[in-house]
Amino acid sequence: MSWFEALRYGHFSPETDAALRDPHGTVMDERLMVLLDQARQEAGVPFIVTSGARPPAVNRAAGGATDSAHLITDDGHKAYAVDGHFVGWPLLKQLLHIMRFPFFGIGVYPHPLPSADRGRPWTPVVHVDRKDRGKPYNAQVLWIRNAAGAYVYWPSAEFWAEFRALAREVA
Repeated sequence: MSWFEALRYGHFSPETDAALRDPHGTVMDERLMVLLDQARQEAGVPFIVTSGARPPAVNRAAGGATDSAHLITDDGHKAYAVDGHFVGWPLLKQLLHIMRFPFFGIGVYPHPLPSADRGRPWTPVVHVDRKDRGKPYNAQVLWIRNAAGAYVYWPSAEFWAEFRALAREVA
């Protein structure tokens, strides 16, 4: 069975969401996609997928971690992460909305990587995943990637400084 058959609202499909890199609906984790479908339904606005499953070469090119939740392998390891954005919503609103759902990893990327091509426009994105990090880590892990490209994790002072910067966007 493919994950798109399990969606209650049908907001995602391999055909319309090519960035998932899952043409048959068998590579992305089903629970992840069901939760994202529900989050999209409750948001009432489209969610644009910018990155889904990544083979190792694509993951390296994207600057992904070697243990990225996006990573798929030839031995059938599924992808447990999606990056994207809710259309027309500031990043802080997206973060607060996504935090209501039982994703294990939630990150926000307000800035491109410092090494990114500055000639291309950057759309801030949220990251959601259902990567099994083992106990006691299968609670929500929250992070923000700062302008220097470093990840800052909740509940650190650095996280709150970046969070306040996001809040100024919508003030």
